[in-house]
Amino acid sequence: MIDEHQFELRKQLWKITNHARGYMHTHKFREYILGLLFYKYLSDNLISFANKLLSEDGLNFVDLDEKNKEVIQALQKESIDNLGYFIQPNALFHALTKDGQTNSSIIEKLQTILFEIENSSFGTSSEQDFYGLFNALDFNSDSLGLSPSQCNELIIQIMTDLDVIKFDFDSNGSDVLGDAYEYLIGMFASSSGKNSGEFYTPQMLSKLLAKLSTVNNNSINSVYDPTCGSGSLLLQVAKEAKNPHIKYYAQELNLSTYNLARMNMIMHKVNYRDFDIKQADTLESPQHLGLQFDAVVAAPPFSMPWAAKPELLKDERFAEYGLLAPKTKADFAFIQHMLYQLSDNGTMAIVVPHGVLYRKGDEGHIRQFLIEEKNCLDAVIGLPANIFYTTGIPTCILVFKKKRLNHKDILFIDASQGYKNGSNQNYISEENIQSIIHSVVQRENIKNFAAVVSVSELAENDYNLNISRYIDASPQAIYLQGLKEQLQEFEPSLLYPYTQQILPLRKDDNVKTFENALILPKILGRKPYVNSNSFSCIKHGGFALLFDKQVINSEYLELFFNSKVGQSILEDCASKSGGTMKNLNLESLKNNLIASIPSLDIQKACVESNRTLNTIRKKLDDYQEDIIFRPSFSKELLIRLDTTSQYVEKADYEEQLLQKIRVGENAGTEFKETFSLDVRRSQTDSSYKLKKEPNIEESSLKTLAGFLNSSGGTLFIGVTDDQKIKGLEKEFAIFHQESADKFLLHFKNKVKVMLGESFYPFIQIDLETIQYSTVLVVKCSRANQPCFLGKENKFYVRTPTGATDQLSGREMWDHLRVKFQ
Repeated sequence: MIDEHQFELRKQLWKITNHARGYMHTHKFREYILGLLFYKYLSDNLISFANKLLSEDGLNFVDLDEKNKEVIQALQKESIDNLGYFIQPNALFHALTKDGQTNSSIIEKLQTILFEIENSSFGTSSEQDFYGLFNALDFNSDSLGLSPSQCNELIIQIMTDLDVIKFDFDSNGSDVLGDAYEYLIGMFASSSGKNSGEFYTPQMLSKLLAKLSTVNNNSINSVYDPTCGSGSLLLQVAKEAKNPHIKYYAQELNLSTYNLARMNMIMHKVNYRDFDIKQADTLESPQHLGLQFDAVVAAPPFSMPWAAKPELLKDERFAEYGLLAPKTKADFAFIQHMLYQLSDNGTMAIVVPHGVLYRKGDEGHIRQFLIEEKNCLDAVIGLPANIFYTTGIPTCILVFKKKRLNHKDILFIDASQGYKNGSNQNYISEENIQSIIHSVVQRENIKNFAAVVSVSELAENDYNLNISRYIDASPQAIYLQGLKEQLQEFEPSLLYPYTQQILPLRKDDNVKTFENALILPKILGRKPYVNSNSFSCIKHGGFALLFDKQVINSEYLELFFNSKVGQSILEDCASKSGGTMKNLNLESLKNNLIASIPSLDIQKACVESNRTLNTIRKKLDDYQEDIIFRPSFSKELLIRLDTTSQYVEKADYEEQLLQKIRVGENAGTEFKETFSLDVRRSQTDSSYKLKKEPNIEESSLKTLAGFLNSSGGTLFIGVTDDQKIKGLEKEFAIFHQESADKFLLHFKNKVKVMLGESFYPFIQIDLETIQYSTVLVVKCSRANQPCFLGKENKFYVRTPTGATDQLSGREMWDHLRVKFQ
């Protein structure tokens, strides 16, 4: 939870960055904003430090000049010993900003001052921590402006805005400032996306890694990150370790990011003596090989190419494995390097792509060695997709410990479904983190979430660590589980033991014929079928499953796998194939394809029933013809079909609504998650007080007015923009005493006040149950007169793109003339 001071500081800093947005891309002006903020921090921090030393003499550091030369020299020594740097009073941030108000150019002076700050540490123990800190800041760059005067104007503007901010270096002020700096880094990463988001690990993922590397360990004196980026992960581990004297070690290849990490440390009040961050390629030029660390964490670049030189097989980090990670994928090289740097009682947590879990060849050999010979892999944790700024692929965390005397098994956790939707990517919530850590501590089997798997079982699976082999947390699996609970007769059995043969089919297999065979196209979405003559329609490959006709009727399986539940099973089967493409393969069919296998007579009855249903469907079409050409027949038909139609109508209506939702938002369909509640803020801001939001309510009413003034449409309230059915139960509970009727009354009153009762005949308002959630469905037809919203009489229309636009003036007049004549 952030306090008001933190919130205001964050808001102020982010607002300042907008001055540079029109001049360059986010990932470029990041260096300038963060660099200037860091310069201000160094200045204000030095002022605070120096004034404490000068307090007894009644002096103020900013007022010192040539007359106080000896005092300045004494302060310089104290400052370098304690802070690691020094700035002359006339070179402080505020002094230079003030100079910029009257001076036509301060660019050269600024560049000189920053160089002098770095140079002040030359020859001292802080030299390596301050050397080259401002190298990435070229204030003469064209990206700052087309002319020197434009560059100067922009820099002065940013410095003037920053100068207003007051830093509090007492109590927890430095934490607030460090947090604000971290917030800015995160915002830059989010804005940059794939351009340069790689330098920052999302905060909640950092928190999870930090907790995993420190849980049940109260003796963490050092933390190491071989690909540290901005250093946020190091700081998060220190926070979880609760050791104020922890030492930080890291390495980073990218120069500007390396500088950013050092600035981040200093802004978080980490003394220069307590961190050692080096710039170099970790795999080819490791800088800390003589040391081992209690917590080792990283989110290295996924599957990046590396040298993999043969001479590295003599390197102690890789020698015992006998093989190197392939040149095209360095994932296991990072794992081997980090494990080498881990202390005997330490814990290591690394984020890797899923390919690390199942790829064969040299990677498979290294994976087996880690499990079988070293017994150091402690847990595999599947993460949600799209939680990184740089990629949307699903990833996982591997947790390693060198001494696992009590364990000869591995804990698997599938947390892939545990996330919340953010604006640009998904994020892991505090509740998700607590669930994962609780499971790591308890180390117990939890259905659809966690499984403790023996090494012998892993060996049977050829050391394939694909999480779905051991835990089934996929949406399809949850759906199937729910179906099993509802349908008592549905007892799925593995289909492989019933097959006489499974034959892979190629697209040129157009002459093969089989009896009692089910054909499964390899690509999902193509329907399974029974065909005993030819397979020319297999254009992309598939599989023929042959059955003994005394046990299985293939026509029954055709029915089964073309049903909703059958399609879900095929999707689930494909998701367990281990690759990124969701296609069926032979292994997944053998190990995962299930079906309901009743007795043969019931199977035949199902086939016959389906044939009868098809006959009825055809007959119903004939009845429709009869109604037209034999009107007297309709009375008799009405009696026969009345009861049936009522039953079918209800089920069919829900399917119609679902179909509208699946299509998504358009000119005639709009989704709103709630009517009154700011859902996103209630989920992300713990200080937010739950209250009815008039602006959110008005957003729904705008849509209705737009439908009435256009060609009509349907508003779903309780459905998110990405078509997820969330329902309104939370809104009922918070605002309407858990009463759907009270909510409905509130909604109708709002329509009455804001739109007017005269429009009721054109609006149908219903609460519907869709997939077990209560959703408000509001259907509008085009009104016979214009609808104006609220006291302001605003006029809205619905556009073909699915937007609701406000019209006025000539545009409104033209619309009224065409629609309402």
